[in-house]
Amino acid sequence: RVTRVGWSTANGSLQSFAWSRDERHLLFVTTDDMKLFYMRLSGLKSASYELAFPLVDLDQKTTDDGLTIGGKAQTIAWCPQDRFLAISFKTTSAIAIFFTNLAGLQINIDPYCLIFGAGVEHPSCMCYQENYQQEYNTDAQSVLTIGWSSGRIEYYPL
Repeated sequence: RVTRVGWSTANGSLQSFAWSRDERHLLFVTTDDMKLFYMRLSGLKSASYELAFPLVDLDQKTTDDGLTIGGKAQTIAWCPQDRFLAISFKTTSAIAIFFTNLAGLQINIDPYCLIFGAGVEHPSCMCYQENYQQEYNTDAQSVLTIGWSSGRIEYYPL
């Protein structure tokens, strides 16, 4: 039996979303907002959702080095371990990586790092490897695969 749940956003339409591994937490961005939104599935037997609320402000900012990051999000990707969230943007070439932690009914999210392409390339697509297995003695917990506009593929261990 399929349960359909309808909800609307304050501005624009859904741009990109990512589920947690237990499918109880949803992160999403819209076409017109510069915010990352969070929604949690409540109830074990019924598919009811709480209201979505803004979790992170993604407004454009300029770094000390003069680089512009942020703005309207293009794509989000959440690693299979629910530890790292990647966000690419429509008008800037940076990918923002956040460290995420699901603790009971709460989600904590903190800035982790920024990823830039080579030269003027921007991210075209990105996803995390589903079954990342460490072949080498590294501390990486996840690997983000990025397809850049130049055609280059990058594997970024986190």
